[in-house]
Amino acid sequence: MPGSWFGAGCSFEKRSGNSALAKADQLHIEPYAALAAISPIYAPNMRLEYFKNSVGSKFNTSANGISMSEASPITVDVVSDVMCPWCFIGKRRLEAAIMSVPQLPVQVRWHPFQLDSTLPKSGKDRQQYLSDKFGGLERARAFYSQIEAAGQEEKIDFAFDAIKLSPNTLDCHRLILWSRSDNLQDEVVELLFRAYFLNGEDLTKSETLVRISAEAGMQSDLVEQLLETETDLDKVEAQIAKAQESGISGVPCFIIDGRFVLAGAEKAETIAAALLHAEETRTNPEAEFSG
Repeated sequence: MPGSWFGAGCSFEKRSGNSALAKADQLHIEPYAALAAISPIYAPNMRLEYFKNSVGSKFNTSANGISMSEASPITVDVVSDVMCPWCFIGKRRLEAAIMSVPQLPVQVRWHPFQLDSTLPKSGKDRQQYLSDKFGGLERARAFYSQIEAAGQEEKIDFAFDAIKLSPNTLDCHRLILWSRSDNLQDEVVELLFRAYFLNGEDLTKSETLVRISAEAGMQSDLVEQLLETETDLDKVEAQIAKAQESGISGVPCFIIDGRFVLAGAEKAETIAAALLHAEETRTNPEAEFSG
C-alpha cells in the first residue's frame, strides 16, 4: 500500500492529529518491552505511556560514581525512508537535539523502511505518482506546501518541483546498510536526502548512489560492484518487514536507548527531553514511569 503522510511523519495509513505531544515537559512515547533478534531496535509489543520530563537528576551517578552515559552512549535508532520529507526534517531536529545536550554521548544508527514497496525498481513518474496518491496534483501541492513551511523552519529548502521520479528506495537502504561498517551512515543519509529533496536527483540510478558513496568516503568501486548484485537485498527487506511487524507504520521513528519510541518528526526540544529521560532512567530505573 502506498504510504501517506500524517502529522509530522510519513505513514502507510492516514492518521489525524500529532503522533506525539510536542511539549518538552510531557512526552508521548512508546516504551519497548523487549527487543527482537533481527535488529536491536525492533520489538513485537509496544504500549503508550505519558511521562513527565524531570531533568533535575540527569547527572545521577551509579554506585561506583560513574555515570552510565560515561560508560556507553545512548543509542538512537532511526527508522526512516529517504523519500520521506519528514525524515529529512526529523534528521535536522535530531541533530539540534543532540547539540543541545552536549553532556550526553549519543550514537545514531539508521534503519530501513519503505513507504511504498510497490514502486518498480526503475521508479515512477513523480507527477503521476502524486496524482494517484492524492487524487490530483492540486491536492498534492497544497499538502506539500505545509511540508515546505516546516522545512524552512529547519533551513531545508525543499525543491519538490525538481523531483521527476519517485524511487524505489531498496538500493538506497542497501547503501546505508553498507556505510555502517565505515561509520558513515549519517553522511550517506544526509547526501541521499540532499540529492533527492534539494537537487531532484534520480535515486534509482546506480551512478547516483556510487557518486554519493564516494562523496561520503566509502569505497565507491566496491559499492558499484555490489549494486550490480542482490547482495543484502534480503537483509534489507527482512528488516523492513520486521519493522512493520513490530508496529512501526510511520516514519521517522526514533527508538531511544532501545527502550523508548518517539513517532514522527518531533521538535528538537522534545527529542532532547527524551534523551535526558533515557539517561536518567538508565541510572534510576524507578524513574522510568514516574510522573
